[in-house]
Amino acid sequence: MELGYSIIKERDHFVYQKGEKKIKIPSNLTIKEFPILSINEAVTEYFGIVFEQPIYIGEDHEVKIYVKLPLDIGIYVSDGSNYKLIDVIEIYAKKYALYGTIGEGVIYRYWKTNAFPEQPIVSGNEAITVIEIINKAGSIGSVS
Repeated sequence: MELGYSIIKERDHFVYQKGEKKIKIPSNLTIKEFPILSINEAVTEYFGIVFEQPIYIGEDHEVKIYVKLPLDIGIYVSDGSNYKLIDVIEIYAKKYALYGTIGEGVIYRYWKTNAFPEQPIVSGNEAITVIEIINKAGSIGSVS
């Protein structure tokens, strides 16, 4: 997968470049790459997880499932103990949705995934979270 950025060490500095963006970093600092949750916090802090198949839960039962979440690459400048995010390399396209009304609803990052009964194997651009679903209703419930 071509991510479209480079980090080059020059004489007295590093150069981070992505497209037209070019950032010079003094040599006493380093550039680090770390996985970060694929969400734009300027837009929302919420993830809306939609399951590929509905999950059914018997009355007064609970189920624990694992889901995969997308990770992007965060580009940080560091002095060894402090880190400053300077760019994000988006691995996954972002899709947003509105839950509720236009005036009072919540915008969330839409993510469609499978639910796994056991911890799945993930790629380098995925994280795992566990979700516990409790059905206290007097009937069979479903979550999708």
